[in-house]
Amino acid sequence: MGNFETYKELKGVIFDENGTQITNGIFEVVRYRSIKGKNYSSNLVHVKFTIVLKNTKINKEVEIPLADIKNCKIYKYIPDEFIFYIGKNTFQENFLRNKILYDLRNIKQEREYVLEQGHNQIGDKHMFCLGNCVVNPIRCLNNTYVSSSNKILKNYAEDVSYIGWINNFCELDKDTMPVLLLSVIVAIIRPLLKEAGTDTLFVPYIYGETGKGKSTYAKLLTDIFKNGNNHLTFSSDITNIREVMVQVRDFVVLIDDLNSTSSPRVKASKESKVSEIIQQAANGDIIKYKGTETYFEGLLFITAEYVLKNVSTINRCILLNMLNEIDIEKINYLKEKHGLYVRFLKDFIRYIYNGHKKFVMRIKDLKESISVNNTYCRDAYKGIVRLEQTEKTLMVAFNILIDFFKYSLKLPDDAIAIYKKMFENSIRNCVDTTKEYIRGENSDIGTMYIKKILELIIYERGDDFYSDIPRIDYKAYRKRKNNGENPYYFVHDGYICFTGEDIINYFSQLENFKYAISKKAISEQLNYHNLLRIKGGERSYPCNACKNKTRYYHIDIRRLLDFADDYELQFIRNSWLGDYLE
Repeated sequence: MGNFETYKELKGVIFDENGTQITNGIFEVVRYRSIKGKNYSSNLVHVKFTIVLKNTKINKEVEIPLADIKNCKIYKYIPDEFIFYIGKNTFQENFLRNKILYDLRNIKQEREYVLEQGHNQIGDKHMFCLGNCVVNPIRCLNNTYVSSSNKILKNYAEDVSYIGWINNFCELDKDTMPVLLLSVIVAIIRPLLKEAGTDTLFVPYIYGETGKGKSTYAKLLTDIFKNGNNHLTFSSDITNIREVMVQVRDFVVLIDDLNSTSSPRVKASKESKVSEIIQQAANGDIIKYKGTETYFEGLLFITAEYVLKNVSTINRCILLNMLNEIDIEKINYLKEKHGLYVRFLKDFIRYIYNGHKKFVMRIKDLKESISVNNTYCRDAYKGIVRLEQTEKTLMVAFNILIDFFKYSLKLPDDAIAIYKKMFENSIRNCVDTTKEYIRGENSDIGTMYIKKILELIIYERGDDFYSDIPRIDYKAYRKRKNNGENPYYFVHDGYICFTGEDIINYFSQLENFKYAISKKAISEQLNYHNLLRIKGGERSYPCNACKNKTRYYHIDIRRLLDFADDYELQFIRNSWLGDYLE
């Protein structure tokens, strides 16, 4: 039986070289599937084992990855009841592999496509998923399904007259509501923006006094899933927030109600949490949750009673200041007819992704033609440049939405003109509000301590020209301390770490430094610019790099480098610090 000219005649039964059967049943290939997705691809072979056990036939079907079959890693998939003798040589496993591969020649491969939340591309086909709904399914792609989605899209009206809903929403507050709607449009078209090379990340930050409708307005746009799967509050821990960002990814996540009524410690903890999440979302960082790593490619909405006093965080936002009283009549209409908004989203998504290539080219053209209004000196604060890019992204989204109104909804020219003026005015108002805040806050707090700390890292030995910037870990820090030196800081896990005593000693030895030297003044400025990591509401805490309980301040290296000038950057780029530059 050692000469297997045809595997078909043996029906999957395995014999040893002497012709003795070494299984108690037969096996056969019953299905062959090829599964492809945005971040997943696999070929799976379904093998049915027919087992004779005490004169009873038992059929068991297992799913084996084709890669494991080819690599002879099959034994772990074989049912326990299936007697299979493994000798010292590879005779049996080779036979099992060859028999399955032979049977695959006569079985048609089934193609299945796993669609994940948001934008999906299969070949040259583009589709978009909202919850359990494939907005624009491609007919030529059979066996297409959404992967393990627990998000169910809310019911929507078949009536297409949703323009009245959009009008009523924008008229709630013409200074801010159009930009809030455009932010949803940005989340939807982000894959196109990235492909066109004009993707700028930002966070809509909705703030105002209690009772101004912040949460109500935000939920009207974001609450499209049953049970509100994409809504969180600041009482949620950072792990839960990341979990939702991973699950939704290509749409909008709302984090609701940062208020000033908490204790100082709880308030500081919440502010640190929202600053960290804003930085992650606006920097395009990888979001990690339970072994899953993904980029958050949608938009984060924040509602708050006040604006954070961290300009390096706020320049990654667009501020929407809610000043008007709630119009109860309009709110009730918008809630009652909310299905019209869901229908609008579906129609807009279908319009965009069915014309994918055309809109990528349209965005590239808009990128070149749109100019922003530079009302402030770009050197006043580095964040102004980032904000100008946010303005440009909003302008691109506004033009794409106007295209939809004009060419899909066939709105008349006079209606288009009204919408253009309304959206342009809203963008200008929100951008100016954000610029005024950044400019005013920056001029008050200053950056004198930050600049000197940056100089300490770059010119650690006091040289006028020092390109080999040293990286001092905790062991080197302790060794130099024990030798009577003053290293002042050490580097750990992306942070510059120093004690209050270290930083006071450093500033005390500086010549001609005219500002107050105290832990409170220095940490206040660092925290104000969102450079300090806060833990449990505290600005200093023990570092896990060392076993003692000494409290250290932790400065985020990436954010610290935002304050480097061009002269300093020439040293940074050629050193280990260059890895932290965006």
